[in-house]
Amino acid sequence: MRSRTKATSSSRSLTAFAALALAASATAQPTDPAQRETAADAQSVNPEVAKLTATRRFRDVMVGSGDFNAALKPALEVVSAQAGGRDAGFTNDLAVLARIEAELGQYDKAEATYLQAIDTLQAAEGEFALSLVGPYRGLGRSYIRAGRYTEAVTTLETAKTISQRNLGLFNVEQSPLLDDMTTAYLGLGDTRSAQRIQVERLDNAVKRYGPNDQRVIPFRYVLADYYERSRLPDSARQQYREALKTQESVLGPEHPGLLDPLRQLVRIDLLTSQTEDGAAHMIGSLKRSTFGAVRRSDIGHRSPVIALSCQRRSTIYDRSERARKIAIPATDNRISAANMRGMLSR
Repeated sequence: MRSRTKATSSSRSLTAFAALALAASATAQPTDPAQRETAADAQSVNPEVAKLTATRRFRDVMVGSGDFNAALKPALEVVSAQAGGRDAGFTNDLAVLARIEAELGQYDKAEATYLQAIDTLQAAEGEFALSLVGPYRGLGRSYIRAGRYTEAVTTLETAKTISQRNLGLFNVEQSPLLDDMTTAYLGLGDTRSAQRIQVERLDNAVKRYGPNDQRVIPFRYVLADYYERSRLPDSARQQYREALKTQESVLGPEHPGLLDPLRQLVRIDLLTSQTEDGAAHMIGSLKRSTFGAVRRSDIGHRSPVIALSCQRRSTIYDRSERARKIAIPATDNRISAANMRGMLSR
């Protein structure tokens, strides 16, 4: 009797479960014929769209690997495939094709393709659309490659104006444009304008973040590098000092974040042999250190500064030792000459 009752209960449970499953299945199926057609279309892939997507992926892989010869054919195929109807990525396809043509030295073709992309975007979004910055910058870089520096400056100025209209006068997103403008001005031999543009690049960051914000430090490094390449070590040293000052005010006098600006200062001093300026600051920081005294014999006469005169060697040691003390743990007060040489040569 008990077994019959148990079997009946089990049968009822299975029947109820099957009914629920059928109801759920019926609910999931679209009842309207239009909905069924839409679902069927979603499951099927348009062969032309699939081919276009695959060609774009192959093109992008080739561009990413730097093989622009292999990227040219798929880039042309993607553009020509949209002759009858363009999708949302058409202008980007034009910009990619133009870049490939410029990389291959086909500057006239690149110019025409970039201008087509610009005209298409202007017709769709307006003459001051933010999306125009990319094609304008690409066209400017193409002009630089072709040695057409005047046209490059004009084109990049247009891109800069559009960027400022959309993102603000002092936006830091325009920094790549300013770097390209610097290159164009240097191509013209206008070093004064090139330096002005690089200073403007830093000023934008200072106005955006504030002079003592750590986010300004990379901009100071870029300007310092420009000064070094322009053989202006004193100006470069000033930017590294400002970076050190910012790091010290935010992180404290013994934080590892001070190591890089210190290393840059030592490197410039080693290259220019102008070590006296700023030595008092370094010595004072060394005296405040909590890592304990550092013996000059730990560095030894095998260090890279052996070729310097005795008067200048003392100041170099002071800066190097401060950087060394920040770089190593308090339990290890020794550093080899090879490590110090590597630290100063990076």
